[in-house]
Amino acid sequence: VQVAESLFYLAPLGGGDGFVAAGKGLNAFVRRTIALDGDPDLVGGVRGSFPIDGEYGRWAYLNWAAKFAIDSFIAEKAL
Repeated sequence: VQVAESLFYLAPLGGGDGFVAAGKGLNAFVRRTIALDGDPDLVGGVRGSFPIDGEYGRWAYLNWAAKFAIDSFIAEKAL
C-alpha cells in the first residue's frame, strides 16, 4: 500500500493513468486480504507479509500496515 500511495502521488507528475491503475490494483489486492468477520482480534487487520508466513512481519498483523493501508485508501478515494 505504500507503493500504491506513491503511485497516486506520482501519476500527475508523469506516471499518468498507468500509475493510477497500478495503485488501484495494489489497493484492491490488500482490501481482499483484510478480514471483515471472524476472530475479533483479526478483523480489520492488515497482514505484515504476503503470504502471511513471508519474511517480514511473519504471522503478524501490524499496526503500521493498517495505517499505511488507510492512508492509501484515502488517497485513492481523493482521485
